Amino acid sequence: NDRMNFSGDKSPFSQVGDKVVLAGKPADQAAINQTLAAMLNGAGMEAYPVLISTRESGQINKSFPSFFEFNGQLVYTEIDGQSYFMDASFPHSQPNLIPVDSYNENGLVLKPQSYDWVAVEPDKSMFSIQVDMEATLQRNGTLTGSVISLNEGYPAQLMRQQYADGQSITQVILQAVFDGYTNAELSEASLQNLQTHDQPAKIETSFTLPDYAVSYSSGLEFRPMVVGYLMRNPFSDAQRELPVTLDAPEKLDLRYHINLPEGYSVKQLPQDRTIALPGATFAEHYSVNGQTLEYAFQIDISRKKFAPDLYPRLLNLYNRWVNLSNSTWLIQR
Repeated sequence: NDRMNFSGDKSPFSQVGDKVVLAGKPADQAAINQTLAAMLNGAGMEAYPVLISTRESGQINKSFPSFFEFNGQLVYTEIDGQSYFMDASFPHSQPNLIPVDSYNENGLVLKPQSYDWVAVEPDKSMFSIQVDMEATLQRNGTLTGSVISLNEGYPAQLMRQQYADGQSITQVILQAVFDGYTNAELSEASLQNLQTHDQPAKIETSFTLPDYAVSYSSGLEFRPMVVGYLMRNPFSDAQRELPVTLDAPEKLDLRYHINLPEGYSVKQLPQDRTIALPGATFAEHYSVNGQTLEYAFQIDISRKKFAPDLYPRLLNLYNRWVNLSNSTWLIQR
């Protein structure tokens, strides 16, 4: 501790860092977060620096930790038994939303007279997207409709960052929902809760995707996963000997209501199915209500690390996601 000089707001290093940060001068992550810890302690909260090794740097040897294993610093506090990890250098974040590279397994909490190892488990550090789409497929293949999307964790942080950087609401929504559609047209677009971090960032917009479906004499070829698609599997090996560590937990809830042109129908929809393994599920639901296709894809990966014996089942889940993303339905006359 003497060498690192992290002993709360009394250390000379912290005082120098405070002056630099509060003066608005460029500062590194450690100086920014030491200033945050000092401010929280000054407000009567017990907040401590927590030293981490980023994912790029690897895991810490807890039995014989070396100073050189640590290359990052967060702020840690507990309130009513709830742990909070903070990184004031991560713009437009919130408590328990930290950079992906900082979301590694363990951290060393430094207190004035002691230290503690703590599991880095920030519950807001996740990819969470919920989409409800109501759309109409036209005879010429154009898809028009409306979307409501609720975004939490990293997607919401990115949208707040993009808007603060000067991007328009339309630009932010196009990247968040219709990334990859160069011809997407939006109207009545709104982006809510950008300044309310305890609420999901909410997107509402009407849209037009010209020529979304391919028109044939026999009908339309339609790709059902309009948004939320995954075109390539991030894993390629059939087997794995080491654990799999994802960037963060992931929750994707996609619900579609697609109205077909009069006289068109889908002869056979896929069957409902669920892929489940400890810490992850992928559920599919399909139905037809008159001229409306109703279907949903729900992906819930609630943990980051999977043992090698679970890898084949995790690979199967991602393969199904990719297959659905690339699949098409024939909407027949």
